[in-house]
Amino acid sequence: MKTHEIYLNKDEICDPFYHGYSRRFITESGNIPLYKLLPSMWFGKYSPAYILTNENLRETIEFGNSIKNVAGGRVLTATGSGDHAIFYSMAGADAIDTFDISACAKIGMDIKIAAASVMSLEEYTDLLQKLYQAPNVLAVLNSYKTGSEIIAKIPADTRKFINDSDNVGDNLIFAKGLEPTDYKKYWPTPEEFSAMKQIANKPINFIWANLCHLHKHLESEYDVINLSNIFQYVTDKKSCAGILKNLDRYLAPDGMIISYGSFPSLSKQAAEKHFKNWKAERHLPKNSTIFKSAIFVLHRSK
Repeated sequence: MKTHEIYLNKDEICDPFYHGYSRRFITESGNIPLYKLLPSMWFGKYSPAYILTNENLRETIEFGNSIKNVAGGRVLTATGSGDHAIFYSMAGADAIDTFDISACAKIGMDIKIAAASVMSLEEYTDLLQKLYQAPNVLAVLNSYKTGSEIIAKIPADTRKFINDSDNVGDNLIFAKGLEPTDYKKYWPTPEEFSAMKQIANKPINFIWANLCHLHKHLESEYDVINLSNIFQYVTDKKSCAGILKNLDRYLAPDGMIISYGSFPSLSKQAAEKHFKNWKAERHLPKNSTIFKSAIFVLHRSK
């Protein structure tokens, strides 16, 4: 094996993640999928998804609701593991659009919503653990008594995607992040899981796009735009400001943009410099320190 330079397709790789560079030095992979070499770094159209969030969505939504209650509102959120859309749906959002650069994120969301409607909490958490790095997703689903019901409930395009992926044999759909057992504090509680069972028929629209091009796919205004921790990977403040300006036109009056991360480039000073009619607030989760991930909220101050 030797090292050589790979040029990345900017339409498939989100530029901010690569800190403004469009190329990376990697080990020659041959027929080995790129994600197996860089499973935690590659974000592309078919890159593996997280099977479970590693973000404190409970406190994020609670803090956001202290500024503007999401109940009855419109939400645009990163898909990630699908938990963002699920939690906003449980919080009473009336309409939810969710976006991700990878199609695999939608697969996780669709499986979770379908599985929660027919499984017990114990079966559901067991399923999440078995799906992590599973080479054959359909085999995992069919290993449960409710497997056929789950498969029947997920959208047709998701079923086709899973089937095509399973046939490849080396394409792991869920390989991002750590083992689900490392995120136990973010597993749904019995009360939350009961609420998840009620959202199976609530529509959630998936937008297949990276953050740089997201605004080109939007048509309506949102009360909440949750960008998850994406800005944690944006080191260029000009790029950050450009993304925010593109999303600004789709933010409803008194709406807010939420960002989450340990060292986001979106600072209070940068936000207020570029957006004079916005107010930036930073919330440190309970039992946390300045070194832990914080929640940042930008909302219109007038």
